[in-house]
Amino acid sequence: MKIFKQQAYQIDANTWVCPEHLPPLRMPIQCERCWMCNQESPLVKKREIKVVRISRKKKEKPLPTLPQDLPKCEWKDCDKPQRENSKYCSRTCSNANARWRHRERQKEKE
Repeated sequence: MKIFKQQAYQIDANTWVCPEHLPPLRMPIQCERCWMCNQESPLVKKREIKVVRISRKKKEKPLPTLPQDLPKCEWKDCDKPQRENSKYCSRTCSNANARWRHRERQKEKE
């Protein structure tokens, strides 16, 4: 004769039932296992493990030394060579120039 283990079930938002006991044992929802028989709560099986990616700022790699005839970055305080298909060496210089132009336009309006 096989003995089938009954499944735990949730009866309301705050309670779940472990049916392995007579009478069945009511457990608070915060408990992940039955106190008496160690059976898992029905919510433990439903929980999903979330994978969280931690993004880290990438360090800017130093540019290799290049011949002097290559065009320089357009930002006034930078001497690095331009990136391919860009007039700036990095996104940082591009943003710095945009902020500077915005401040200049605001001064003209006043």
